[in-house]
Amino acid sequence: TLREKVTPLIEKLRNTLCERDYRIFIRRMNEETLISIGKDYGITRERIRQIENEGKQYLKMKFT
Repeated sequence: TLREKVTPLIEKLRNTLCERDYRIFIRRMNEETLISIGKDYGITRERIRQIENEGKQYLKMKFT
């Protein structure tokens, strides 16, 4: 199933990103807003987008 394929990749992503970036990526995948995440971490929405894109690029690379 898709879940069986994705779970190991998410774990590898956890080892690729630092803990803070991993948590931000997961929160974005759960559709939390840029503003709320930014407030929690004291970073800009643009930085959150960059972190999100890093995670997506990693997953895209692994799926293609």
